[in-house]
Amino acid sequence: PQAPTYPSAVVAGPDGNVWFAQRGGVGRITPSGDVTTFAVNGIPAGIAPGPDGHLWFTENFRGAIGRVTASGTVTLFPIPTRPGGGSSNPLGIAAGPDGNLWFTEDNGAKPAKVASITPAGVMTEYVLPGDRPQPATIVAGPDGNLWVTQTNDTATSVARVTPSGLSTSFPVATK
Repeated sequence: PQAPTYPSAVVAGPDGNVWFAQRGGVGRITPSGDVTTFAVNGIPAGIAPGPDGHLWFTENFRGAIGRVTASGTVTLFPIPTRPGGGSSNPLGIAAGPDGNLWFTEDNGAKPAKVASITPAGVMTEYVLPGDRPQPATIVAGPDGNLWVTQTNDTATSVARVTPSGLSTSFPVATK
């Protein structure tokens, strides 16, 4: 029997299909239900349509951001500042208001970061303030900023990150 692939994220693609991240690859489902999988040696976690018409994904355990074209060409862009040579643990990814893709890095140690990557593959990282914020998901807000969920064992918050990398955290009440 085949091992499960564990789909982790799903988005509507610019090509009229549904795309998803899963262990070992990125998949595409057409409106008629045809499924195609494009192999990635790793574990894609998040996925988002990019401003360039391609799908972009976080490659969680290899510490990279990936791009897949509608024809299935996969390109990986390693994140430059992986702690100790390990993974920066990128999780969420979203198209930003500045024409770049933005993603979260919860590398398991300080500092946690958000970063942007241009459609050409140039990355810029920004350190998130606070005591181990553990960034996870990210979305472009209606205000022209990025919004990031942050959780750890002692505090939870949502951070607003400007396209220039300045961030403000807003505590979220816990029960």
